[in-house]
Amino acid sequence: MSKIVSFDFDGTLAVTKWPEIIRPIYPVVEYAKQCKAAGDQIILNTMREGERLQEAVDWCLAQGIEFDAVNDNVACMQEFYGNNPRKIFANEYIDDHNLVFAGVGNGSRRNLDKYVAELCITVARSNSCYFDRECESCELNGLCCDEDKLLAFMMQPADESNRQTE
Repeated sequence: MSKIVSFDFDGTLAVTKWPEIIRPIYPVVEYAKQCKAAGDQIILNTMREGERLQEAVDWCLAQGIEFDAVNDNVACMQEFYGNNPRKIFANEYIDDHNLVFAGVGNGSRRNLDKYVAELCITVARSNSCYFDRECESCELNGLCCDEDKLLAFMMQPADESNRQTE
């Protein structure tokens, strides 16, 4: 069954330094493309507006992401509700302020350290590493030291094995 997935832009799809768009956050960009390819409807849900919004939409198109709606509900939900409520409905909200994706954000390591510490405790069952770089003996096999791999790991659905580190 298809779903509706809402994506934030700044700090989620792209590393930005407002208003400059610096680079893609590849795991999230790839996830957006995978969702669309699977038949899901995707929404760009951002605070950007006007010229800055158009820059984001154009940037996403250049990355191969075409949204079904931008800062709006998809048509089937407007039909379902019989109106267009202000809150955008989605089955998944991908945002740098979302706990599941807390490490995604403007290239900073804002909450990534906290996530890695929790990951070390719950997955590797160890309090020892936490960036001591003893990756050879760790079950996570260096995952915590590679931001792109860590973000991809964080994006795995909860029902998949969280032990995939490659």
